[in-house]
Amino acid sequence: DLAEVQKLGRIFQGKHGDRVLVRNGIPFGTSYRGEVLVPAIARTLGLSQATPAAVLRYHNDELFSFQEFVPNVKDISRRQLGKVPKADACSYALLDFLVKQTDRHIHNVVTVSGDFGVRKILLIDNGYAFTGKLGIGSGKDTYRSVFLSRVISEKIAIDPESRRRLLRLREHEESLKRLFAAVFSSPAEPDRAIKEWNEFVARREAILESGRWPDEILSGNGLVVLSRSATVPERPQVS
Repeated sequence: DLAEVQKLGRIFQGKHGDRVLVRNGIPFGTSYRGEVLVPAIARTLGLSQATPAAVLRYHNDELFSFQEFVPNVKDISRRQLGKVPKADACSYALLDFLVKQTDRHIHNVVTVSGDFGVRKILLIDNGYAFTGKLGIGSGKDTYRSVFLSRVISEKIAIDPESRRRLLRLREHEESLKRLFAAVFSSPAEPDRAIKEWNEFVARREAILESGRWPDEILSGNGLVVLSRSATVPERPQVS
């Protein structure tokens, strides 16, 4: 049960793991998909430390994501977010773009203790990745990411490191494709896995071929721009 899982230092999401409907049009019990896929894609991109590790497992005959529990996380402030190096912001924006991230507001970015006391960025709550029905430019289901917003506002270009990261995805296509098939396997949506995979590859290749962000991102038409006034208000500090 959940208590036993928590003792093992894991948290999980499954068909009954996300009972609160956060956004219309997103079926209950599907957040495990993003929680598993985003860390796998991040790891392939060379960003393994950017998200908690997660695996897909059966529990009581249902699919769940079992996720690493990371202690002692702290909310990031807007000031800290603005100080994230441009190269790192570009890498995180690239990840959010590839996974159709619709929920990367400031409270889904935290910091954890790193080497020599330096705090590291951690991207959490990835359950609403791959939820944009039409991909770019689909109204309420457009991209929502503080890092993509920064790419627009600061005109951060795709750098050589981002291109190298994308090429790594090509090298690991078969394993990622199998994971897509497992995560999106559903009798109700028999074509969902191949559809999501083809769109994912198309997003990757669009940047590799052009060397730049798609026009929909640069124009902001396909992105809910999270400016200071549009972001979720910061949580009050508890003394």
